[in-house]
Amino acid sequence: MSRLFYVSVWLTLRLVTGVVTVTVSLCTGTALASVTAQGTPTLSATIERDIWGIPHIHGATDPDAAFGLGYAMAED
Repeated sequence: MSRLFYVSVWLTLRLVTGVVTVTVSLCTGTALASVTAQGTPTLSATIERDIWGIPHIHGATDPDAAFGLGYAMAED
């Protein structure tokens, strides 16, 4: 079989896996952040830097921690 066949099978499996993952996370509500009355997400995280400047990020939920990670990366 050709190499193109293996690449297309691999790509198809990756795409199907991605679509299933997104669908499951949206159906269970795990990917959604909390939203205020104005429609803006309220995400909060605590970023503590050690003596070497490495950020240690703490959040109540995964979206909170991801927000803190993005904020720490933007600071750097």
